[in-house]
Amino acid sequence: MLFNSSEFILLFLPVALIGYYSIGYLRGPIAGVTWLVLMSSVFYSYWNVAFVPILAVSLLANYALGRAISHKPNRWLLALGVGANILLLGWFKYANFLVDNIDWAFSTGIDLPAIALPLAISFYTFQQIAYLVDTYDGEEAETNFLRYSCFVLFFPHLIAGPVVLYKDVRRQLTSPETYRFNSTHMVFGLTIFAVGLFKKTCLADPIGPIADALFRDAAAGIVPSFGEAWFGTLAYTVQLYFDFSGYSDMAVGLGLMFNIRLPINFWSPYKSGSIIEFWSRWHMTLTRFLTTYVYNPILMSLTRRRMRQGKPLLRRSSFALVPFIMLLVVPTSLTMLISGIWHGAGWQFVIWGLLHGLMLIINHAWRAFRHAYGIGPAVGRVFRPLGVLLTFTCVALALVFFRAGSVAQALIVFQGLTDVTAPIYLPRSTWLERPDMLLVLIGLAIVWLLPNALEWIGGFESDGAEASVTAKSAQGVWFSVWRPSRWQWRPNFRNGIVMGALICFALIRVFGVVPSQFLYFTF
Repeated sequence: MLFNSSEFILLFLPVALIGYYSIGYLRGPIAGVTWLVLMSSVFYSYWNVAFVPILAVSLLANYALGRAISHKPNRWLLALGVGANILLLGWFKYANFLVDNIDWAFSTGIDLPAIALPLAISFYTFQQIAYLVDTYDGEEAETNFLRYSCFVLFFPHLIAGPVVLYKDVRRQLTSPETYRFNSTHMVFGLTIFAVGLFKKTCLADPIGPIADALFRDAAAGIVPSFGEAWFGTLAYTVQLYFDFSGYSDMAVGLGLMFNIRLPINFWSPYKSGSIIEFWSRWHMTLTRFLTTYVYNPILMSLTRRRMRQGKPLLRRSSFALVPFIMLLVVPTSLTMLISGIWHGAGWQFVIWGLLHGLMLIINHAWRAFRHAYGIGPAVGRVFRPLGVLLTFTCVALALVFFRAGSVAQALIVFQGLTDVTAPIYLPRSTWLERPDMLLVLIGLAIVWLLPNALEWIGGFESDGAEASVTAKSAQGVWFSVWRPSRWQWRPNFRNGIVMGALICFALIRVFGVVPSQFLYFTF
């Protein structure tokens, strides 16, 4: 069931909301949680009921392990839990990839039947790994299986994130106020959901065919022209942005409708002035997970080892930066390699992850150089527009590997991207025949010139009292997204017209075409 489908909007969501507030108000938090678990199970089962037993076993096993670790912290028990989760994910997601590559390298003749990938396994596996690690580190474990199931299964974030930590929702799931109707949260939730729906249906989906045509031709061995390659690459870059940020907005909006604040997963990443800043704004909860549970442990291990050997992290010499940079290379490369592999089983994802690792290492080295030689932030502010353009270009080029079905397909696209002898501009007739191409430019204008949805729908003032929605960023800092401005969204006639138009355009698309799957559903 898709968020952008008529059955979800007209049937599932109203039933889920009415039942939630009716049962939760009359019977209390446990009844409300039970209803959410039931509806989330129906939502997941709608995709493929055959995957439900796998999810159920994962829930039961991780809940039991969490209780055991909480009762008596044990490193081997934690290793068992984390290892079992990784093995489960590895079998379904990477077994075919590994067998195919082993057979290619050694001609083993092994023929492993295609293994279907259970929906959302990448997301709920990471969430439960984080839960086990946090429990081992002293976080309070959940003693109620229904609440634990709701934390994992809550349908707004189940399929494509955000990657939620239990501490993000623990107090909310236990508070009686969560199960009582809140008109302010409902208004904000509906509005944010509507903006996300508009992004998906009216921007991402119409742009998609441009990118699809480029990579379909590349898969057939057709080298695109310079203009086609660049415009198709830009199209996919914009499509992915509005598709994923649209889903993230809808997830946050749906969470607010149920009085549950989910962590923000997107914060205008294409406005980033560096690749470090980009990863603090793009898929923010995945960045949080990788930083907390992969990067930091590796970096701390290397740092402790170097200090035990009596070697300083920095030396006062012409090579003072070398140890610092080397300490970044290993954890950064491994972290981004894991990020690439997590996104998909293919060498193209490995290359995508390593490219981002390389860009992060260069960015960290530049920051270390600036700090060591006293180059102040004023220089960065002056060149920020150039930094934004450079970062966007690097991200777009790396996304060629992210979108391609294979490395060979990506290299064919890069042949077109580097063919400077071909015409740079697309013919004028092409623009007239393909007005959807204008959406790419409109999308870039929206991305770079307008505030994001949560900046715009930050809050409103009513009767002199500010009612601001707060959200938790991926770095764990609470902040208000209220931005006083004459253009700030408020529940007034003007914004009612704007929102009505957005909803109408989105619903026309919902009811007029077959709903398309979100791009991150395949991960």
